[in-house]
Amino acid sequence: MRAQGLSFLCLTLLRTSGCEFERDRVGAGYYSPISQAGRSAPAGSTTGTTATQGGSVPRGSPDTTQQPSGAAGKSGDNAPSVTAGSRAPSSPANPTPTAPSTPTPSTASCDLSGRWLCTLHYVTDGLGNLQYNHKYIYYEIEQSGDAFTVKKGMQCGNDTIAGGAFAIMGNFSAAWPALMRKVVYAGRAGTSVKAASGCKIELAKMYTVLGATVPHYLDPSVPLPTAEEKATDAKPGWEDWDGDGNPGVTGVLSGTVSGKIFVATREWTLLTGTVPDVSSGFTLSMQWDQEPNVMAFDGSPFLGAEAVRAADATLHYAQFARLTLDQASGDDAAICKNVIQLAPTLTPKAAGM
Repeated sequence: MRAQGLSFLCLTLLRTSGCEFERDRVGAGYYSPISQAGRSAPAGSTTGTTATQGGSVPRGSPDTTQQPSGAAGKSGDNAPSVTAGSRAPSSPANPTPTAPSTPTPSTASCDLSGRWLCTLHYVTDGLGNLQYNHKYIYYEIEQSGDAFTVKKGMQCGNDTIAGGAFAIMGNFSAAWPALMRKVVYAGRAGTSVKAASGCKIELAKMYTVLGATVPHYLDPSVPLPTAEEKATDAKPGWEDWDGDGNPGVTGVLSGTVSGKIFVATREWTLLTGTVPDVSSGFTLSMQWDQEPNVMAFDGSPFLGAEAVRAADATLHYAQFARLTLDQASGDDAAICKNVIQLAPTLTPKAAGM
């Protein structure tokens, strides 16, 4: 069974003890007509040192898009990183599709210049039950020498395939249009260097935030918002990314327990590996972590329970496929629609279980 949605560590009802969330109740209609409850404890699992990126936007605006932003992390994470980048607002309605301008590289080199579909595959585990999560990302890359930069990058969509008898399926697709506009990878840097066995590639560690004000919460030392901390023009907080009147991003859960969760999360990824060539596609190993931050829920208190990152490192990776000029063209919405449709064919390993 397959359900579209964002991948969060809190998607499975598997870890009924050791949960880091406090529980309380709020009256019906606190955010919208449905009854909700729950408040997260201050986040604190993600650490790291981040590289400074230029540019910022005023904090606190519910419509703020992600911008390059430096973030001073906590000690204990040695991998360099960058935070989510920015780009112009999404294209107006019915634009005239234009051909991509990204240069075509020499396929005999380690040049990543071009347009890419990237599928992230990562797995959470709760009491031995695995849940396979995917993110579908569009990249336009420019490379000079051994260094490259993402000039445009969009998170197009996500889905989850739950495994095990106690798994819960989560549907977060109502937030996809906002994710395409707000979760942006422009500015992400990396290297692709010739090696004896092919090309050694690294995409720098990068933070992204969902359902909350950016760039404020891109700083991993800043606790994520609680259900009471709604963003205003004057202060950062959670934002209603799917327009349903509830905090953050709403997940509709079904399975062992059904209901809704309202989340604002922070995640980082770091991609590395040596591949034979980059002419058409390649796969990199992925390190990652996430702060789930279930701010509130509608239904059983178990909806706030969280699973953990699966211990098997081979389950976490990213598969890249080089796009041709006739694949994933048009405005942003058309590109993302095509990326999601093409992912199972162009990146079958990462898009599967």
